[in-house]
Amino acid sequence: MYSTYIILNNFAKQNRLLIKSISLQATLDNAPAAIWSIDNDFHLTATNVKYVESIEKEFGHSGLKPGVNIRNHAIWQSIPEVFKEQYFLVLSGEEIVQETELNQKVYEIKAVPVFDMEGKIQGATFSSTDITERKKAEESLINAKKVAEEANQAKARFLSNMSHELRTPLNGIIGITRIMQDEENLPSQLPNLMTLQDLSEHTLQIINNILDFAKIEAGKSSLENKRFNLKRFIDKTHSIFKGTAKLKAIKLIIETQGLADIFVKGDEVRLSQVLINLLGNAFKFTEKGSVSFRTVIKDSMNSGNYQVSFHVIDTGIGIRMENIDKIFESFSQADPDTTRRFGGTGLGLSIADKILGLMNTKLMMESEYGKGSHFWFEVDLPKSSYSPPRKIVGGGENNLALANMNILLAEDSKVNQIVASRLLQKWKANVFLASHGQSAVEFIRLRNFDLVLMDLDMPVMDGYEATGIIKNQFPDLPVIALTAASFDDMDSYLSNKGFDEVVQKPFMPEELYNKIASLLNKETNSKNNTV
Repeated sequence: MYSTYIILNNFAKQNRLLIKSISLQATLDNAPAAIWSIDNDFHLTATNVKYVESIEKEFGHSGLKPGVNIRNHAIWQSIPEVFKEQYFLVLSGEEIVQETELNQKVYEIKAVPVFDMEGKIQGATFSSTDITERKKAEESLINAKKVAEEANQAKARFLSNMSHELRTPLNGIIGITRIMQDEENLPSQLPNLMTLQDLSEHTLQIINNILDFAKIEAGKSSLENKRFNLKRFIDKTHSIFKGTAKLKAIKLIIETQGLADIFVKGDEVRLSQVLINLLGNAFKFTEKGSVSFRTVIKDSMNSGNYQVSFHVIDTGIGIRMENIDKIFESFSQADPDTTRRFGGTGLGLSIADKILGLMNTKLMMESEYGKGSHFWFEVDLPKSSYSPPRKIVGGGENNLALANMNILLAEDSKVNQIVASRLLQKWKANVFLASHGQSAVEFIRLRNFDLVLMDLDMPVMDGYEATGIIKNQFPDLPVIALTAASFDDMDSYLSNKGFDEVVQKPFMPEELYNKIASLLNKETNSKNNTV
């Protein structure tokens, strides 16, 4: 009886092993890859159907099965040298993952050595997967990405060129208008000049919106984190719309709650762009009544931030409830009648909302059709300790920081030469003109200059090449890029090209003054420290 039990028990074990073996073989045969294993002497110890079929298809050999020594089989002569190297590498203890081409197909070969309990190599297991279609798909994806990148680069070049072509004449229009306002003129002319300035600055705002929209959509827009005075920021924003309010006979109400004369850190330019869009819309869609610009400042004692909320409230046409979501869509306005009556690109609110998204906040609104709208947002601005501004920075008529300084202006546009020259002469600087980069380089070799204002796109020699030559020969001479161009990472790109600062056309006179004065002051301090 006992011997019968032993026989039956062994039979049961063998049966279980047989079932496991059949199950394992079925799993191998259903695998998408060709799988096989060998021992140290190159005997096949296991194969699956895919392996047998692929060997017959690719090399014309059949009958490969466990027990066959592949080095002694005719298959060995057909195997490419790269495959033979893989066998020897794995049997020496290396794991491999390689892509190999064979008969216009690409295979991914994976192999691992097999060790016994003592850590000695007993053989190796291989798998081969046909990845030809996957590689074609990857190549198509790479080509599509390349085409998309080239298209984006072409779009970026187009936008940069368009920016230059549009900003250059606008710089002349805005600059000449400011000069005429400063000069003696008939009282009847002043309203016309103010209207001309408003219209040209409105056009500039549209250009900025389109360029910024493209950057934000491409994910190429980033925020600056610079120190600025909140009160001066509010006052400057307010002053932009004084003329508009007067022309339209609309009351402009300014309200500030909380301490505004504080220094904070953030992107002042982007913040200004949002508010200019909101206030510009408020005035555009308000034909009578008022526009309120309210700022509420709260000190978050423990966070190191100020919570600042900006509100723009108007008594304009308002927005119907069913159109509220539509106004935040790009290139959309509330309804066709709005476009006919008031014009516009439909980008203002969309861009404002996208910029606020970069600041981790969002634009909120309430509106009642026929009665007006209320737009607001809240932003956390980190506190920044106060430090007295340097006396050199200012730009007022009595500030003589630029007096008797020799400044070279490299600019090919006659109008822009007039605008910049008149400003520099107003600040008592000595101005010298060059109409292209080569002329600027020759000028600098002939006489001493304190600073260079360099346009980028000029005939004969552009500003990039000229600045490279100047910085190579006169590394301490400050050069400011005075450009109408706009492209991704422009500031860092121009800095790497040798420019010390960038001023974009059309420029605010105080911005140009402050950057020139700051660089001249830095240069003076540097010279004093080396004496």
